[in-house]
Amino acid sequence: VSTQSRSSGQSKNRPIKPCLKCTGLKKKQDTKVVPLRCQHLGQEFYSRESTKPLFRANDLMTVHNLYRFRCIMETAKITRNHVPISMYGLFKRSDRKTDLFITPVPSINFTYKGPYLWNKFIGHTHLRGKLNSLSAIKSKLRISIFNAQNQHDDHTWNECNFTDFISN
Repeated sequence: VSTQSRSSGQSKNRPIKPCLKCTGLKKKQDTKVVPLRCQHLGQEFYSRESTKPLFRANDLMTVHNLYRFRCIMETAKITRNHVPISMYGLFKRSDRKTDLFITPVPSINFTYKGPYLWNKFIGHTHLRGKLNSLSAIKSKLRISIFNAQNQHDDHTWNECNFTDFISN
């Protein structure tokens, strides 16, 4: 018979009597029956944990940051390679600052989000005129997003973890 802790005010150790399914799963050489299907988990099992340490330890981007990363990379590819030409025609470069775009009317479309995020990335990281290849853009962007994602508290997410870009 195994024990279980239940939380009804105070934690108490109470024996769990295995059901017939669990005793039927018992091997002949086992001395104890482990209740697999009839186990009830208490509140302490379902405690909330932050995912931020896992993202940090495994160098993973959140969905928000993956979206920003892909938008900026696709914008860079389209404007560098001029392919597809139909998408390239939707972007308007600034005449004064050739690294930046003139953003259209704000919306949720890629034709707005791509140039908007690109301008924000270039402005926050001070990389104007320093990004010549797609691999340089990709590495600087990845570092910038990871720096922003990992800033502030180690265990709780902050709004700026999903909106900022931070240079080295």
